[in-house]
Amino acid sequence: MPDNTIPSAEELFRVGRNAASLEQKAERLASIRQQSPELARQIDMMILDRCATLLAGLEEVRANQQELKAILKELAAPPWHPAMFLAAGMTAEGRRALVVHGGSRRVVAINPDMDPEALSKGQEVLLTNELNAIMALSPFGPLAYGETSTFDRWCPDGRMVVTSRDEEFIIDAVDAVADCGLKKNDRIRWDRRAWMAMERIQRARGEDMFLEETPSETFDNIGGLDEQIAELKRIVELHRNHEDVTGKYGLLRRRGVLLVGPPGTGKTMLARAFANWLGQISPSGRSRFINVKPGQLHTKWYAESEANYRKVFALAREAGEAEPQVPV
Repeated sequence: MPDNTIPSAEELFRVGRNAASLEQKAERLASIRQQSPELARQIDMMILDRCATLLAGLEEVRANQQELKAILKELAAPPWHPAMFLAAGMTAEGRRALVVHGGSRRVVAINPDMDPEALSKGQEVLLTNELNAIMALSPFGPLAYGETSTFDRWCPDGRMVVTSRDEEFIIDAVDAVADCGLKKNDRIRWDRRAWMAMERIQRARGEDMFLEETPSETFDNIGGLDEQIAELKRIVELHRNHEDVTGKYGLLRRRGVLLVGPPGTGKTMLARAFANWLGQISPSGRSRFINVKPGQLHTKWYAESEANYRKVFALAREAGEAEPQVPV
């Protein structure tokens, strides 16, 4: 068969406005089969190849369509809402959970695929868009910020009393806070919407108030205060070197010394020299000196300044307990 018949065969696959009708294509295909069985076989192979290509394209389009549907479904899905789990219990409708969402408490259902025993107080869970069921644990965890208050005491039933700016609040606590061994005046972070203590806040150790080294000033650098220096030494040496005598006569230790005088009379230098002297006579050979600047502890809040002063003395006691051989 001459080669000039092939273009006519290609016309069988042409589509569009200028393409032949189906009847014309069928007649042309029948004519080719009568004239050249070999060419007819080639056309059959071309038809099968085109069909296979079209089917593969359709499958790819179908897969892409399903993927797009899944993406659209996910993008159009209603949001889940984070909430805080409080407790779980049995009701007439079955097992239900008590949660806090948006500052209000709700009793909601629990996803059957979830183990209620795995939920603990204070955990963040995800509610359905209707806010009527827990769908899953939140992978993000509860909020890591909030208000802080000072722990005061435990109630007999496990609740805790905290104070903030002269106000007392009775709140609940998550298990991690309840089991962390809170002490009076410890700081806690709590969620006001759930009235729940979420974590214990590590107190600032106040290391910035300590001098890095023992003060270098000595009593030899001070003039005109020999009487006061001797009195300071006597207070310490009496109990340090003569415990039997002080015990026999019931002499109490001085809990503090107040240095009074106008600015520039050597009060701070005397205190620094005294710290240096204590370091010399201590087994460690050093001492720690707390340097508090004027106005550093004052605030505008009622009773907060007094609390700051108490914290400084508590800091000194803690430092002394941590290193008994180093005077503070």
